[in-house]
Amino acid sequence: MHKKGVVKFDKTESLLSELRQEEISNYIDQCDQGLIRTSIMGYQVEAVFAESSRNELGNALSRKYKDELDFIMIINFARSSFSLHTVNGVDLGALVEAIPGAKGGG
Repeated sequence: MHKKGVVKFDKTESLLSELRQEEISNYIDQCDQGLIRTSIMGYQVEAVFAESSRNELGNALSRKYKDELDFIMIINFARSSFSLHTVNGVDLGALVEAIPGAKGGG
């Protein structure tokens, strides 16, 4: 019997999880090499083009560059969208409101 809130994986599930994590890690490394540093409205920003794993990518890059940047901008051409990620307390909601045509998200 499993304890409440504890999930146990069998060998196959564990292997699949490890492979997925490795795939995401490799994707993050690849995207990290293609970063474009710029300034937006006075903030120091790294922009990257990416179509998947946006949360993992944004979180990893924000942690890595937290002392150098204000936020990370992930641009997804396939969805005609972008997402912003920070760990420095920048009010990204106010920033998005100042960009014509931009929509806030969760």
